[in-house]
Amino acid sequence: MGLDPTGRRLKLLLLTTKPPFPLTDGGRIAVYEPLRRLVARGHQVTLLTFRSPGQDQDALAHLETLCRVAYVEHDTRTRPIGMAQNLFSSLPYNISKYRSPLMARKLRDMLTEEAFDVVHLEQVHTACYQAIASEEFGVPVVLRQVNVESHLAERFWQTQAGLRRLYARLQAVRLRRYEAEMCAKVDCCLLITAGDAERLRALSPNANTRVIPAGVDLEEFQPAPHLEEANTVVFVGSMDWLPNVDAVLWFAKEVLPRLQQEFPTLQFYVVGRHPTVEIKRLMEAGAIHVTGYVDDVRTYLARAAVCVIPLRVGGGMRVKLLQAMAMAKPVVSTSIGAEGIAVEHGRHILLADSASDFADGVAGLLRDRGLQERLGQNARRLVAERYSWEAATDLLEQAYMDVVSAARVARAASTH
Repeated sequence: MGLDPTGRRLKLLLLTTKPPFPLTDGGRIAVYEPLRRLVARGHQVTLLTFRSPGQDQDALAHLETLCRVAYVEHDTRTRPIGMAQNLFSSLPYNISKYRSPLMARKLRDMLTEEAFDVVHLEQVHTACYQAIASEEFGVPVVLRQVNVESHLAERFWQTQAGLRRLYARLQAVRLRRYEAEMCAKVDCCLLITAGDAERLRALSPNANTRVIPAGVDLEEFQPAPHLEEANTVVFVGSMDWLPNVDAVLWFAKEVLPRLQQEFPTLQFYVVGRHPTVEIKRLMEAGAIHVTGYVDDVRTYLARAAVCVIPLRVGGGMRVKLLQAMAMAKPVVSTSIGAEGIAVEHGRHILLADSASDFADGVAGLLRDRGLQERLGQNARRLVAERYSWEAATDLLEQAYMDVVSAARVARAASTH
């Protein structure tokens, strides 16, 4: 692998919503790991990204050791005034945040200066730049989605109440319409699960979809049983993502009290950057520890007797689940939390969707060391067989080559 059909290395322009470093969430990891492998294979990768004002300088400096990096300073944080103003827009709020005249100008300048083989747009939030690349410059465009965002939005509003539910439903309707339109315009849509590919085809029948799973680095994430702590339960995930906030609150309020009846010394660690006020308030209970950002999640995964993924909203694939499995950790997850990964209940993982079943699953593991070890070993074996980053990069590379070939054929046909 590594060459396009003409024998050339590819010149790739990758546009992302945020710098894919440090590796603090699944979205960053899913960009960074293939990026560094593509560079190692000889492809010329240029990263164009949004940068929050006054932030990300160290991240950009690290990324510049891998590839050429350009950025536009733009605040994409969610703000109440922005949400209110968006009531009068036809665009979903989380899409409008990424529409930037500066980014549009920067992209045009870069495409004018250099001939790229492919423009890769990361997440539907950047899909508004498709027209510049493909319509103005004739460059094939690949859109990669970690989730089908409209599906996630629909799940989210159904868990809300009152005015928040009404607002979330309005956003879901707008996002569904926007996502269907934009996915039909790009040359190829890359999804990380077969379920999301099926959802996207139902939403946008003309979209050209392809499945490229996420992966995990098995050398970095290895079992460390000597570091395990008894009666310790760990959740890892970015705590500024609403589905993770909902998951932790549900576990803390509905599941944890049931477990504490049998395991009064149980400790629950919530590991992830930018915890909300609501999440921080959980520490008042004493048995809950909210770490915020940590340099190395492996430290906390290693402590866990059990890892939990109590997601009730979401889509795509949980990279953090793959990391826990790679470290041979027993996991209890909701069905949604394990979507997209070929796990079997009772063999690689325990699946539970009600609070009582979830508590029973965690309690059963805490009681049974043999079950912990069996699930953990099976989980690591599955990850090694199915979810390496090298295999994912092979598939991504092939997708690029296929859109380059198709564009070349289309250009040749148009000249005759």
